[in-house]
Order: sequence, then structure tokens, then C-alpha cells
Amino acid sequence: MTRMLAIAAAAAFSLAGGAQAAVFSDNFDGYTAGAPASLSPNWTVTEGSVDVIPVGPLYTWYGTGQYVDLNGSNGDATAGRIETTVNLLAGKTYNLSFNYGYNVNSGFNESMNFGITGAYAGLLSSLDFGSVAPPVMNSFGTTFTVGVSGAYTLFFADGQAGSPFNDDDDQGGPILDNVSLTSVPLPAGAPLLLAGLVALGALRRRRAA
Repeated sequence: MTRMLAIAAAAAFSLAGGAQAAVFSDNFDGYTAGAPASLSPNWTVTEGSVDVIPVGPLYTWYGTGQYVDLNGSNGDATAGRIETTVNLLAGKTYNLSFNYGYNVNSGFNESMNFGITGAYAGLLSSLDFGSVAPPVMNSFGTTFTVGVSGAYTLFFADGQAGSPFNDDDDQGGPILDNVSLTSVPLPAGAPLLLAGLVALGALRRRRAA
């Protein structure tokens, strides 16, 4: 019984580690720069096209590193959308964060839609921004708890449709960078509670035997 309790406690403490666990992240530096560009294999472009903006003499908008323009230069003004699949667990709390800005060559009035859809479809939102001035991107972060385990779709899209901030014909859109999805560690008291529950279950099984 003592040995089983010790094992349960050790397992519970390992589950409640202090650091956030990475589920998905991308800073877009590993892709070939281009217009339009591919974000394979991490992302699928499901609507329109996207541009991977390099750092260089013509693109010094937001300092070092590459970033993505969600309205690609593909010859039309179709809003771009990218998505990827992430596996999430029921009862877990997650933190989604990213940086955003605008294509300086197309003007500062932009909007971006983003969300996580699937069995849990509670994270759907948008940002309208008309004052995100280079060289510093804005940062966004939010937390959410999943109700059902499974595969979910994380997406970002040019939100030009219906937005008061967008010029639909500018061939430039919102800029996205440093996408991060992490799981939030359990509260400090969770290991003791979990250990107690496991020990209680073991005691009941022993009595039943």
C-alpha cells in the first residue's frame, strides 16, 4: 500500500510540472521566402495564398526573422487562410499566443480571424488593428480549456470580409509570427489530490479482495 501510494504521488507530481509543455510552435523562419509561398509540412493553405516575408533591404518592417502575410501575392485579392492539426486533451488548459502586424506596402488597416475548431469549438475570435506600427509587432495571448480529447484545427486567416478595416483589393494582409500553443501546468495542489484519489482507489480494491 505504501509503495503504491509513493508511486502514485510521484506520477502526480510529474504531471504537474512547473513548465508549460509545447504543443505546437512556428516562427516561420524555416520556410523558403516567396510570394506566394508554401508552409508545408507544418501548415496547409486552405484558401487564397500567403507570402513568406524575408528580412532584407526591402523588408525591414519588424526586425529579424521571417513572418507570413495572410493575403498572398497570387494575382487576386482572395483572403488567405492557413491551418494545422493539433491534438488536445480533455480537461487540459492551453495557452495560445502569437504576434501580429500589417503589410507596410498595403497600408495599416487590417483584420485577422483565428481559432481552434473541432469537438471543442469555443475559441473563435478576430482582431481589427489600425495602429500596429513597425518595428514592433503586437502580441496576443489567450487561454482555454478543452472539454473533449481529439484532433483540432488551429487556423489563421485574413479577416477582410466584412471588416471595416480592410481594403479587399490591396494584395497585402495581416502579418503573423511566433505562433505558440502550450499546455498550462496543473495547480500546485493537484498532485496531492491526484495521489489521494489513486491511493483511495487502491485501498478500496484491497478491501474488495
